[in-house]
Amino acid sequence: METTREYSPAEMATLNLSAKSAQLERTRAEFAQWRRANIITCDGHRAWKTSDSTSVPSLRQMELSWESKLAEDFRAHQQALQDWKRHHPATTIAPRS
Repeated sequence: METTREYSPAEMATLNLSAKSAQLERTRAEFAQWRRANIITCDGHRAWKTSDSTSVPSLRQMELSWESKLAEDFRAHQQALQDWKRHHPATTIAPRS
């Protein structure tokens, strides 16, 4: 017979925060890699690494999609962090007498 362990709300919040943090880091890394592959900085300005001017709108659309995904993952992480904080209240150290 297999037993199933039930997690406490605090443990669930910790697991959820860990998952959301990992997803946010993956999205940041993938977006950074995409930017390195498609964008350069020239004289302090961003420029696309393409000589085909017709592909710029699709590159810009892809960049907006990445930014949207990053914002979505960041919001999910912030919500998970708030949930974690609700289950893990900050403790204060009483002043010495």
